[in-house]
Amino acid sequence: MSAPTRGLLAAVCLLAPQLCSARLDPQAASMASDYFRHRNAHTVVTYTCSEDDSSRLAHLLLARHRVWLMLSPDPEHIPYNSYIFLDYSCEQNQILLTQCAKAEMMNTSRRWLVVSTQEPDERLQVRVDSDVTWAAWAGGGGAVLWGLVRLHPGWPLQRWPVGRWAPSAGLHYDNTRLQWVAKKNLHRLALGAALPIVDTPLDNLSERLKNVNDRQLDTMARFGWSLSTTLAELLNFSIILYRVRNFGSLINDYEMDGAVALIHNGTVEFGAAGFIMTTRRMDFMDYTGPGRLWAPEIMFRHPKSASVLTTIFKPYTAELWVSSGGLFVLILVVSRIFCWVEHEVTGTVDEIDNSWNSTFLLVSSAIGQQGVSRSSEWLSWRMLLFVSFLCTNLLDTHYAAGIVTSLLMPPPRTINNKKDLADSSLGFGLENVSYTYQFFVKSDDPVDRALCSRKLYPPGGRPNFFSAEVGVRKMASQPFAFHAEDVRVGPLIDRFFSDDDKCALVFIPLLTPVATYHTVRKNSPVKELFNFGLRMMWERGHVQYLRKRWYLTRVRCLSETEYASVDLVPMSPAFMLLGCAFLLSGLLLLIEVRQYRRSQIEVVPVVANLSSENLTKKLGNSQTGQQKVHFSSTTQIKLLPSLDKGIYWDQFEPSK
Repeated sequence: MSAPTRGLLAAVCLLAPQLCSARLDPQAASMASDYFRHRNAHTVVTYTCSEDDSSRLAHLLLARHRVWLMLSPDPEHIPYNSYIFLDYSCEQNQILLTQCAKAEMMNTSRRWLVVSTQEPDERLQVRVDSDVTWAAWAGGGGAVLWGLVRLHPGWPLQRWPVGRWAPSAGLHYDNTRLQWVAKKNLHRLALGAALPIVDTPLDNLSERLKNVNDRQLDTMARFGWSLSTTLAELLNFSIILYRVRNFGSLINDYEMDGAVALIHNGTVEFGAAGFIMTTRRMDFMDYTGPGRLWAPEIMFRHPKSASVLTTIFKPYTAELWVSSGGLFVLILVVSRIFCWVEHEVTGTVDEIDNSWNSTFLLVSSAIGQQGVSRSSEWLSWRMLLFVSFLCTNLLDTHYAAGIVTSLLMPPPRTINNKKDLADSSLGFGLENVSYTYQFFVKSDDPVDRALCSRKLYPPGGRPNFFSAEVGVRKMASQPFAFHAEDVRVGPLIDRFFSDDDKCALVFIPLLTPVATYHTVRKNSPVKELFNFGLRMMWERGHVQYLRKRWYLTRVRCLSETEYASVDLVPMSPAFMLLGCAFLLSGLLLLIEVRQYRRSQIEVVPVVANLSSENLTKKLGNSQTGQQKVHFSSTTQIKLLPSLDKGIYWDQFEPSK
């Protein structure tokens, strides 16, 4: 090209730059529109080679479906969960794509569609979590869509076919093989993992962490290691273990130590143990799927409740007891009035039935549902009897149901939280571990302060920090509450506690239960992959199996879940009532005997040839006094010829 020609071309490009810029093929714009509609895109960012291409593409996208558009923004302002269109035919967009790849902006939060007539650059730093679709454009003949992935920065770039587009057939897109084959198999990629280990010996560490017999040593580390090795088998990667002393504490506002420091500076890719999520730690690392619910608890043998002795009275409230007593008193009075009326009107009721004793037996029979000893043809009597039995039957049914319910329910508890424990007479101690010190030192809760001052640091005594064995021994021998890791105290409880004491154990929370999570470094390419793997392990039951393997379950108490025999203590009021009834009946018996002897009437039986002399001999000197003598009717007839006026005859009229 001659110099004048080049000069003319430069002048034209200066006056009309859109004529000299690479123009986006209209078919490529249609393909991009079909792609975003298929992916259900809501926010689209476009990078074209000219303003004219950008305008035409924007008009096409807005005309076909509703999207939010951003035209060639600064890469730092690209929003999350957006779709990005990039025309790779100009040098400025090629540089832009390379810079975004180096800034690790090709992840699951930004999905790229790159349109080019060239093959992708082998040096392009895509990642295992990248969502980059490379549309190899062939002019009017359509395009072939490739999914790009690189498992490791030093490994070659992989291209997986994900679809094609043609003007007549439209878009065919399927990235199943890319998502489930290419990205779920890391091909034994080595990833570093930080694991806090304190008590376990370091020789042959990988095998020691699998030994279930030593699960009381670094339990959280062993559970996390088993979870990580299972995840490694699922995703096909290998682990390089880095042992640290602690999980990570804050050194200053910009630095942490322990496992968090190794994850933050990129020495390791993830943390193998479960980390509690805090706002400060979120500045240094990212969290993935959950591992275990950490719920530290205080355990103790609950003291016997005084209300056990009143179990027999629990089915009824005080108001119902008083109402029932008043009802039976009313039945007693009405029954007595009825017997008196029937005796006065008909005269068929004898003196025995027409008495308070007979009426009391009627009420007692109604309460015991045993029937009555007398009958009556009066309808009013039968109605009274029916209502009495019906009422007592309903009361008895509800009472029996209440008794059964009280026996099936767990024993009553008066200590249900830390406040109740602080106000109780129980002692309190903690296992001698670091987080218990930090909790009570930093806590501003008034309940924690009260528990600390009253129980943990008693006035004039040593702080109640003990080893797990000493704490369990104190729980077994005295009223004492203790906190330690459940995996540590489980074997000790089996050794020192009886079955009844195990059933009496009560657990209340020391801290609010929190979930623990696996962690990865900030913007890690394996974050979404770990989320997928951990959720799959949850669905398949691996996490539940590992929990049962490394953490002991609570003692299963028979009395709270299945049939249990009734104890003597809850039924002791019934025996007390029976004993009181014996004493009362004995006292009444003595009173009745004394009363009978004071009003005794001697009955003279029928005696043959009874004369006045024989009668005088029989009665002795008492015949001259006012002694009452009750003869049978036969005896009275025999004595008629020999009546002695010196004797007072009762129930006999001489004139007859």
